[in-house]
Amino acid sequence: MFTLHGIVNNINSNDSTAVICALDVSEAFDKMNHAALYIKLMSGNVPKCFLDVVINWYSKCFAFVHWGNFVSRCFQILSGVRQDGVPSPSLFAIFIDSIINKL
Repeated sequence: MFTLHGIVNNINSNDSTAVICALDVSEAFDKMNHAALYIKLMSGNVPKCFLDVVINWYSKCFAFVHWGNFVSRCFQILSGVRQDGVPSPSLFAIFIDSIINKL
């Protein structure tokens, strides 16, 4: 933030206008649709063996809700990347790349 503040002040002091765009993706990891991710990977010429691993990994994500004495039925998770997964930041970057390019 300190560096950004200095850059903006420098631009503004030279009679120019600084335009800044910030994108809050703090919860985007949880909202990324798996099917859309697969499509992005396929269009990005990702090797089929890697695509098969990702599809296999995410197609087996299930959860249930435990609240007090109540336990829900098991349901499939169709969006989001694993928060602790090593490839998750890279998969998210692939997913969001076209959106960032359009901005």
